[in-house]
Amino acid sequence: MGRVEVREVQGRRGIREFVAAQAPLYAHDPNYAAPPDFYLARRLDPTREPFWAHAERGLFVARRGRRAVGRVAAIANHLHNGTWHDRVAFFGLFECEDDCETAAALLDLAAAWARDRGYDALRGPVNFSVHDEIGLLVHGFDRPPRVMMPYNAPYHGALLEAAGCRRLKDLVAYDWTYTEMPAPPAALERRAARGWTAGRAILRQFDRGRLAEETVRFRAVYNAAFAGSWGFVPITAEEALAMVADFARFGDPRLCWLAEVDGEPAGFLLMLPDVNQGFHALRRGFPALRPFRAAAALWAPRAVRVVTLAIDPRFRRLNLAGHLVVKAWRQAVGQGIRVAEFSYVDEDNANMNGMLRRMGCHVSKRYRIYERPLASTSTASAAAGTVR
Repeated sequence: MGRVEVREVQGRRGIREFVAAQAPLYAHDPNYAAPPDFYLARRLDPTREPFWAHAERGLFVARRGRRAVGRVAAIANHLHNGTWHDRVAFFGLFECEDDCETAAALLDLAAAWARDRGYDALRGPVNFSVHDEIGLLVHGFDRPPRVMMPYNAPYHGALLEAAGCRRLKDLVAYDWTYTEMPAPPAALERRAARGWTAGRAILRQFDRGRLAEETVRFRAVYNAAFAGSWGFVPITAEEALAMVADFARFGDPRLCWLAEVDGEPAGFLLMLPDVNQGFHALRRGFPALRPFRAAAALWAPRAVRVVTLAIDPRFRRLNLAGHLVVKAWRQAVGQGIRVAEFSYVDEDNANMNGMLRRMGCHVSKRYRIYERPLASTSTASAAAGTVR
C-alpha cells in the first residue's frame, strides 16, 4: 500500500487540502452527504469564524503518495477549560481509510499537539464545540445524516479504539414520522394547557427582519437553559450572531418558534429543513437528474431536524415546552413535513428521553464521544511526526 506520511497543514492552502481529504474516502458510500466544501473552509478560517477567538487548532492530513487517506483536527477550546476547570483538548473532523496504522499516526500527532500545550486528555470527535457536530456515528448507517449531523464510515469506531480511545458518553437521535404520530397526543395538548397564564406568555415565529434583537433573545435562553449540562460552554455573542445569521440565510423562520413571558425571552424551538437531502441528491443518481432532485429537496424538504428545545429555568412551570411542540408540529405538517429527527439527546437525560418515547418517537441513530489519556501517546510516532 505504500508508506503513510502525516503532516500538519497551515494557511488557506492547508485548509483547502484538509477539506478536500474527506470526499474521496466516501466515493462508494451511498449514504455519504455533507455540506459544500466552502462552508467547512469558512469555519476553519480563524479570520472568519468567531469560535477561534477563544480556541486554537492544528490540522493534520495523512497521505500515501499524492493520495489523501485521512485527516484530523486537534482543538484547544480555552473557554471550555475555563468553564469546567479541566485540561482537555479535543479532536474532530476525523476521517481515515480502514487502516489502524494510519488512524494511530493521526491520533498520535493530535495527542502530541495537545500534550505539548499542557493538556492531559484528548476527547472527541467534536467539530468544533458542543454547539456543532459532535460524536462518532456507531449505529444507524442505513440513511444519510440529517442537516448538521456527523457521518462516518462504520469502521471508524474500531480505529479509534485501536488507537487508545475509550467510550466516554453516548448521544442518540430520535425519529418521528407523520404516519406513526399523526397528531400531538391529547395528553400533550392537556399538559400544554396547564400553567398557561393568559396575557403573560406569547408564542411567535422568528423575525428575520430583527436579526440582532432575535440573536440576543436566542443567546439568553440558550445559555440559561443548558447551563451546567454535560460539556456545555456558554455561547459568545459573536458565535450566536454567526449561528443565527446562518439559520436566517439557510433555514426557514416559520420553523423556529419563540416564547416570551412578560416581554422576556423564555424559550424557543428550532427546526432546520434537511438540506442534506439536496446535497445528497447532487452527489448521487443519474447526472441529468441531480439538479432537479437537489432543487426539490432544498426548496421543498419533507424532513426536518429538531435541533433545540430550550426553556429558561425560570419559566419551566408554564409548560412552554408543550406549547412550542404543538405549535411547531402544526406548522411543519402544514408545510408538508412528514419526517423529523430530534437530535442530539444525551443518553442520561431521562426527562427528554421519556418525553420523546411517550410521543411515539424511536431511537434511530447513536453517536459516541471518546476520550484518550495523553499518557498513551506513542512517543515514537509522535516524535517522528510523519512516517509509518
